[in-house]
This record gives sequence, C-alpha cells and structure tokens, in this order.
Amino acid sequence: MNVLEKKEILKVGIFYPDIDDGDGFPRDILRLFNELDQKDDILVTKVKSLVQLISSLRKFDSIHIFGFFSFNIVFASLLCIVVNKNYIVSVLGHLLPRALSKGKQKKILFINCFGRYILKKANKIHVFTEYEANELKKLQITTPIFKSFFGIYPEDIKHNKEILPYFEKKPYLLFFGRLDVLQKGLDILLEGF
Repeated sequence: MNVLEKKEILKVGIFYPDIDDGDGFPRDILRLFNELDQKDDILVTKVKSLVQLISSLRKFDSIHIFGFFSFNIVFASLLCIVVNKNYIVSVLGHLLPRALSKGKQKKILFINCFGRYILKKANKIHVFTEYEANELKKLQITTPIFKSFFGIYPEDIKHNKEILPYFEKKPYLLFFGRLDVLQKGLDILLEGF
C-alpha cells in the first residue's frame, strides 16, 4: 500500500498594516508577499491589524514584522514572545544614525525600554545593507541578521524606450532614492564614476 507523504507547508504571516498602500515600502512588501504566495511550500497571509494578529497568531509558523518605532510593532513582537512564536523583524532603516537623529531622545528611550529586547528575542533581523547590520551590532544586538534589499523593478521604469536616446552620447548616472549621501554611499559611487 502506498502511503502518500503530506507536503510540509510553512505558514507565514506578514505583519505590516500599510501593506496595500501603494508606493515605497508597502509596494515592496506587497511584492514580497506576492512572490511568497506563488510558492507551493509556503502559505502566506497578510496581517494588517493587531486584532487580526491576535485572532490568527496560533495558525502561523512564523510572523514577519515590518517596522520598528510603533506601538503595533511592540505589541506584535511581545505577543509573539508570549506565545513562543518565531518572528523576524525588518527594521526598514529605522536604526540608522540619520533616522535616529530625528526625535533622538524618544527613540533612545524606546530602544532601551522595548526595542533592544524585541530585537534580541527575534529569530532573525532583516536589513538592507552591511552598513545597517553594523549599526545594529553597535547597539549590541546579537540576533542573526540577514541582508536582502527592496528596490527598483523593471516594471517601475516606464517608457524606457523614450528615455534611452538621451543617454546614448554621454555616460550618465541614474539614481533612484533619497539623496542621503552617508546612508546610500553616493559619495563612493560618484568617486568611482
């Protein structure tokens, strides 16, 4: 008699209340959601509120939490800790020096009261760059870190056939993003150009 093996499916909840809002991080997180949703061995669910998280938390194997300085993030992380649920935190650049410089005292208080604990209890932390990983290490965060980026996708560049003739004669540097020289490394890029 043949015994059919049941395929193991990883059940992941993506916690980001603004996931359907359009541009920026929501667009990238929605794209990640859609890519994961195409996989046969992953069942991914959008979790857009704390009420939804509380009611569905036990059915997930892992929760991926996006953001850092927010009551929702604190509550979602603490909930995962209380019910012993694996969770990953994507800090979205919120712990970089420039981001910390705005409202610095409140953010340092938050990090010392909640943030460091939340990050230490996470199973993994997602960052975009090595620079961001090094900044986390300065905060004495020893949780395993993995790097993955969000970015520009081919469908983001509209009418590229109309734009290309302008770039045929001279070398041009085309940059998409905030002009944050220290965070983005534009000074190094310009030197190489």
